[in-house]
Parts: sequence; C-alpha cells; structure tokens
Amino acid sequence: MVLNFLKVYQANIQQFTYKFLLILSIVISLIFISSCQKKSEVTTSDLGNTSKQEMNSSSEQLSRKVNVVIATVDIAIGRNRLTFGLIDSDKSPLRVESVNADYLFMDAPKIEVLVEDEAKYIQWPVSKSGVYVSRVNFQNPGIWMIRIKGVDDQGNQFFGESRFNVKPKSFTPAIESKVPKSINKTLNDVKNIAEISSSIDPDLNLYKLTVLDAINNDFPTLVVFATPKFCMTQTCGPQVSIVSSLREKYADKVNFIHIEIYENINEIGGDIEKAKISPIVMEWGIVSEPYTFIIKRNGLLHSKFEGYTSELELSDAISRVLNFRQ
Repeated sequence: MVLNFLKVYQANIQQFTYKFLLILSIVISLIFISSCQKKSEVTTSDLGNTSKQEMNSSSEQLSRKVNVVIATVDIAIGRNRLTFGLIDSDKSPLRVESVNADYLFMDAPKIEVLVEDEAKYIQWPVSKSGVYVSRVNFQNPGIWMIRIKGVDDQGNQFFGESRFNVKPKSFTPAIESKVPKSINKTLNDVKNIAEISSSIDPDLNLYKLTVLDAINNDFPTLVVFATPKFCMTQTCGPQVSIVSSLREKYADKVNFIHIEIYENINEIGGDIEKAKISPIVMEWGIVSEPYTFIIKRNGLLHSKFEGYTSELELSDAISRVLNFRQ
C-alpha cells in the first residue's frame, strides 16, 4: 500500500489521491473492530539462536498469544512515537493500562533486545477504540520486531509479536531538521472561515499565522494537520479541540496553527471524490491524519505525533520545548 502511494506521490503530486489517507484511516480503525484478523505469522524460530530458548520458555509461562498490529505508518531511524493495537484470540480488541514492549533488530548478526519500553494505552475520545503508545529510538534501518507482554483484567498473562520496517528517512521532516516554511492560508486570505477550517466551531486564533510567520516570531510553534469534518477515524475534531485548549493555556508562549488536509473543504460537500489534497500536506510528507508537529524557536522540529495524541502528551512536549529539552 505504501509503495503504491509513493509511486503516485513521486509521479504526479497533483494527482495524489485522498484514497490513500482514507484507506490508512480505515485500516487503523479496523485494528479494533476487525473480525478477520489473522494470527501473527512470525514464529519464535525467527528470533535466532540467541532468543529462541527465551521465547519458548516465555511461551510456556504465558497463557495466550495475541496479535500486535502496528498503527504508525511513518517509522524511521531516530526518535519515534510508535503506536499499535492488540487483537485478542477471539478477534476483540485488548485494552489494558499498559504492556511491556521489547524491540529487536532482525537484520543484526546477533538478534537480541536493544530497546525496552512500557507502552501505555491511549483511549480515543469518540469511540471504544484506542492504541498503545511506545517511545523508541531506532539506530538502524531495516526489519525490527516488537514483542509485548502484559496481564489482562482477569490476571491472565498474554504475549504477542510483530515485525515492521524502519526506514532510513522519514516521510515527514526528521526530528532536529528544518521544517518547511509553508505559507498556509490564514483569515486574511479568505472571505469565510469555512474555506480553511472544517471544524464545527472553529477557534479563529488557529488561523492567524502562516508557518513562515510563526518560525520568524521567536516562539515555539505547534502545527496540527487534521480535517475534522472528513476524518475517517473521527479523531481529528477532538485533536483540533485539544490544540485549541492548549492554545488558551500557552497563548503568550507558543504559536498554534491548524491546517486542513484538503484544500477545497468548502467544495467537497458529501462527495469525498471531489477532495484535493493540500499542497502543504504534500510539502510536509504527511501520509496519515491527524498529524501534529512541535517546532523549536529556531525552526527545527522538536517532536511529531502521528495519529490522535492526548492533551497530556502534547502538553508535556510543549513544556519540554519551552525548557529547551528533547
């Protein structure tokens, strides 16, 4: 799916189809409601001599295996916010407070755990769906494996595993790289707010600055790409609302900007076939939504968040950028 997208992307960005974003959003949603998920095809024999005995021993102790479905699309070397869903043996979503996550680099001569983390469950605001959030710094591109262990509400242990690819370079701007100096439309450029916001009750303060303006005014900046009216996961509206709430809290310290995914939101009506991806979305390399970026005063990217992100997570990141911490 991603490879087909890239061919279209590189061949003619004006013809970049909304269908890729649509499919991605649906896939992420189906993680939690699918009735036809297959069990993981990764076996313990894939782990090599160094970890085979360990996994066999663990499997005997744990009660059942669950499926791990990676929800993050844009995974590359460096710091990542990786999200995943868990599907139980009865095809239902598995939701617990947190699970332990180990990461193994499968292309290494000796396969062993290189990163350990606790992945916490984040509930989506408008449904029973959600994802586990793990923060991991990948040093090498190639095939990695995540192994999770946890305990359900009945006290039963479970484990799961899944492979994924870490790219040498992110689709979106890399952490600590310069972000595009985009000139997005603001209130000064339109007659009606409906031309640049599909929010039911838009916060006008999110549409006063271009990214270029924000980079040049010596404040950190939060930019959220989202389309509240047309978001398939129904998390874009709540995400923009969270950004608006944070703006009220940090109004005198941070710039806040909302940019729509589609450039013709006031022309789409009920026919999504009419949608045209914003050139600025293309400029930033965004392949899913919502997507939130926090930029330092000097225009370098501090952090990025693919998919729905809680107010607590974003507030913590803002605090870190204000205090010159990673």
